[in-house]
Amino acid sequence: MTESTSFLGLMAMKIPRSLQRGRVPVAGLLCLASCLATRVCALAQGDREPESGLEFDSVRFFEHGDPAPAEDGAIEGGGGGAAGPGRESKKRFAISRSRFIEAQVVFENQRHAEKDAEYELTLGLYTFDNQLVSAERKQIRVAADWKFAWVSQSYGWPEAGRWSVGTYRFKVWLGEEKLGESAIYLEDDSVSLPAGVAGITVKEIEFYEGGGFFRPGPAEQAAVSFPRSKVRRIYWVLKGVNRLHRVRAQRPNVVGYYYRPDGTLLGETRNRYLIAPEIEDLVLVEGLGWPVAGEWEPGQYRFELEQDHRVVEERYFEITDPIQKPRLRPRVVHFGILDAGVFAAGESPPADAAGRSYSTRFDGAGTDRIWAELVVLNSPNHRDPHRHEIGWQLFQPDGSLLGQTVSEFAIQPEWKTARQKASFAWPEAGGWKPGAYKLRIVIDGELARILRFEIVP
Repeated sequence: MTESTSFLGLMAMKIPRSLQRGRVPVAGLLCLASCLATRVCALAQGDREPESGLEFDSVRFFEHGDPAPAEDGAIEGGGGGAAGPGRESKKRFAISRSRFIEAQVVFENQRHAEKDAEYELTLGLYTFDNQLVSAERKQIRVAADWKFAWVSQSYGWPEAGRWSVGTYRFKVWLGEEKLGESAIYLEDDSVSLPAGVAGITVKEIEFYEGGGFFRPGPAEQAAVSFPRSKVRRIYWVLKGVNRLHRVRAQRPNVVGYYYRPDGTLLGETRNRYLIAPEIEDLVLVEGLGWPVAGEWEPGQYRFELEQDHRVVEERYFEITDPIQKPRLRPRVVHFGILDAGVFAAGESPPADAAGRSYSTRFDGAGTDRIWAELVVLNSPNHRDPHRHEIGWQLFQPDGSLLGQTVSEFAIQPEWKTARQKASFAWPEAGGWKPGAYKLRIVIDGELARILRFEIVP
């Protein structure tokens, strides 16, 4: 069984000078509320008394036009806060509309039912590289019967357009002890990527061999050929550029597919990276393989990199084995995949393969049915017919499942090649939404191939 490992490296973290141009005006409001929940928090006799007395529960952020919250209220339990009617918390704010941003922090009273207590809190706002923007101290008194308390602090200006693009870190301190922190993102909403353009520009993809944890460094050497006797995991290392640098944060869905020499899918790495707008150059690292060497099959492997449901890069690497040794548990190969593709046709596709042509782009207005075809090379070791279950799963441009079907694939021993098809259609032309579609072909429960096509308006 393969195992995957990941690592995100961020390089050249350039901070816009505008983030350091001065303190942000602040306005604070201390709001303490008695909790109506009935959870017992009293310390049992003999237990060690908490050092701080307050435990960080949560923090939420709101945008408003005044330095004070719209409305205060009681807390009905941990994490509830006192948002008030019509107020929506969020972590991403557009600089064209944002004025004051309020941080509302909820604490759990660890000395509930014991005694009243006073605390001095420091609420600080920092840039991405931890440069202090503003810090305010709060003297608060928490009554013994309060199970939760909340305190708020606002930062900003009466008019919009004064915030700078970037990541701002909000931290809460009790004396020298940091109780908790969170982050918000101020974004330039006037800039957007063209349709179909990925958020990361790939400059280079390299392959490395490694163990359970791998981080690229000067001691490691990239390669495209690896000896089977020594290779454990194969890591792909992407060096790229953030297209949304100084624009906004992004969370791209990055998937790496490893295909065996016979064309079937070995496995995949999958991750959603949070890339701050301060990041310009970045390094992404993911790996797939086994804890020990000797498990990779010799041959040439194909690697595909997918960003947000679109393949953006394709690479190859090779596993070599000068001395072919028999495997203790050989993988049964019923057939090899010769080809696979999609084409547009009516309810009955052309019987002759020459009458249909694979494509990756289709006119949405004139297409009602799209066919997918799988072409395989039968194994010469079979002496009897063999049957397989083929699953076809079609995903929409937003990544959601559009439809799926299952067909039985019966292959006779005398056949050298065999074909299997499935189709997806709307009642009439024009039903297909524009965008990039993904079709997964699953053979006997194992993902074997991924096809992609685009519907254009």
